[in-house]
Amino acid sequence: MFNLFKKKKKEEKPNLKRFLVDNLFYITTINNFEKVESDKFRIATSNNSLQLSISNYVTRDNIGKINKDLMKTYIPMYDDFIQNGGFEPVDKLRLEDDFISQAFKVGNETQYYLTTVKRIKDSYVTSNLIIKSFDTYNEIVSSILETTYNSIQEK
Repeated sequence: MFNLFKKKKKEEKPNLKRFLVDNLFYITTINNFEKVESDKFRIATSNNSLQLSISNYVTRDNIGKINKDLMKTYIPMYDDFIQNGGFEPVDKLRLEDDFISQAFKVGNETQYYLTTVKRIKDSYVTSNLIIKSFDTYNEIVSSILETTYNSIQEK
């Protein structure tokens, strides 16, 4: 009975931060990231252990429906990373209706790649989200990448 009068602890929400990317869309990600001066969108943790970059390619061409068939067209790019770029896959290629994703070992880094296509206003935007980590493969980092992708909101 006395429990009714005790103050309930507020559910703690993770500290999140919102960033505008190339004046196209917003992403929301963990609070640890800060903007880094770069020629493209880049954020990093204060100790630089994680770096997230996003490259966008905009086209007004009608590329059709955004689905698994469209995303399959990006598989050769990922294959090229392995065949010609010295990338070593550390997880399986993930193919979804609206993105393709895979993590690679590259030298002393683990790089987590996610490629997606979004319709924003009257254009199609292909985005490559990449997190670089100076540690071994970690599903938590992969989850951060996917959560960041899922947070994309048109400006």
